[in-house]
Amino acid sequence: MGLRAHKHYALFNGSIPCQLLLFDVQPEYFVDRSPEATNERRLRQAQKSLTEKDNEAAQMVANRIRKNMKNLKRWVEQNNITSYRIYDADLPEYAVAIDLYNEYVSVREYPAPKTVDKYKAAQRLNQVLSILPEVLNIPAKQVFLREKKENYEEGFYTIQADDDKFLINLTDANFEIGFPNEQRLLRELIKNTSQQKHFLQLFSHSGVISVYASKGGALTTTNVAENDFYLSWTQKNMTQNGCTGQFIRAEIDEWMLKTKSRYDLIFAEFPEKGAFIFREEHAEWIRQMVKLLNPKGELIFLTRDQRFKLSPEILSEYSVQDITKQLISKDFERHPRLQSCLIIKQMK
Repeated sequence: MGLRAHKHYALFNGSIPCQLLLFDVQPEYFVDRSPEATNERRLRQAQKSLTEKDNEAAQMVANRIRKNMKNLKRWVEQNNITSYRIYDADLPEYAVAIDLYNEYVSVREYPAPKTVDKYKAAQRLNQVLSILPEVLNIPAKQVFLREKKENYEEGFYTIQADDDKFLINLTDANFEIGFPNEQRLLRELIKNTSQQKHFLQLFSHSGVISVYASKGGALTTTNVAENDFYLSWTQKNMTQNGCTGQFIRAEIDEWMLKTKSRYDLIFAEFPEKGAFIFREEHAEWIRQMVKLLNPKGELIFLTRDQRFKLSPEILSEYSVQDITKQLISKDFERHPRLQSCLIIKQMK
């Protein structure tokens, strides 16, 4: 109900134990369920649950984060970077990824192996959360833990990047964050190569890539998403940055077969799971995408599926350039295989 009871009574209904709770519907008894209040409660609970030994262990993570930030400081300042990764399971037992997004902190826990005790994993997460406000000099309410949620509208915040503003999803692990730090150099690549081109983004999530294409001088931008949530997110980011485009809600494979439009530059980020991860099937997806290109057009294909391997058929049919290493920025040098990126085009 979002209310705290001011009195509790223990009762028995025959042999059934019950509780009687008394409520006053007054503001001082309201429970704040905003993401910020949730963050503060989580941090308080995390700190209360830790023993002295836990606190000592947490300092190992704190020291590693300080070391990482010191190593990144000059690079961040010279390039005016406001969003970047500061920790990525550097200590294996503390398997989380921590990103800064302006004044916000995003914490994502990697799934623990079945051999790891759930209680220990929870305590280690609490250790990490407990030290972040002090180490980063950021209020507890701005430290977000990405979890699977049911309310898709909460947890969106605006950040500033490269003179533009973007809505990102800091709380809900069901969806993309919307501004992945590992795609920093990819965004710059698309911005620098989209001038006077007709641009298409398939599997659009937040529209950030399309904003960069538009800012780079694209003649048109078209976004195709498979659900209304992502399409709405794309529209919001495009609109608030003064960009126009076409927004299409459709199944990607069906739309590609039907459309008559052709493009100079296509970006497609394949989801991590789906039928097209199998080698014999993803080849047909790529063929359909290449068919949408103008004669000198390029397909930029990205996946974060670690199992992905390009089929020999595609390598023989098209010109393929692996640009994965070119897109590894300084904050991801410790974990360079988070994504794979290829440029695919027709043979000359």
